[in-house]
Amino acid sequence: MNRTVYQRIILVALGLLLTIGVLAIFISIGRILFGTNDSRSAPTSDIGRSALLTNAENMSVELTIRGPIVADEHFTTTTMQISSRSRRVTRFSGYSMHVAEQIELPNTYRAYSEFIHALDRAGFMNGQASADPHASTGICATGQLFELRVKRGNQTIKELWSTSCRADRGTLRAEFAPIHQLFTAQIPDSSRLFAGN
Repeated sequence: MNRTVYQRIILVALGLLLTIGVLAIFISIGRILFGTNDSRSAPTSDIGRSALLTNAENMSVELTIRGPIVADEHFTTTTMQISSRSRRVTRFSGYSMHVAEQIELPNTYRAYSEFIHALDRAGFMNGQASADPHASTGICATGQLFELRVKRGNQTIKELWSTSCRADRGTLRAEFAPIHQLFTAQIPDSSRLFAGN
């Protein structure tokens, strides 16, 4: 008689453990498939993306394209900076960054709002900024270096980079071409300033 009672208790305990295990598996699968509202698993906010989507007077976005590393006489860098007040593209010559040519146009709050949201959808701030300030120095010597920044006044909030060299992917985790197209479309005829890069 005692043996039968113990066997039943063991069977009930095993049944409960099996049921709990199956429920845990289903809950895990459900969380994977449908997500969870658990605040502990929510991703931390990205300061670069938050800054990008802040349409304030002192905020701006910037794209810099450094050309191949060549002699000082042939070296060029082009920077495009867009804010809610202005759109500016500047071509620099030489490593001392002498201004060779510049185009500056006014901008509007609405145009800038559309632009920064389009950049966000293109992944402008997707990636982790490098802790090493010299991570991109001298990289992709025969190609182009692309630096993407969100700025508050003269302060860089977040900077990412990529290159045209396959071996040097950089910190940007998005396709560069759509981002470049969005910038060049902001200033008519700006493509000629990028031609030397």
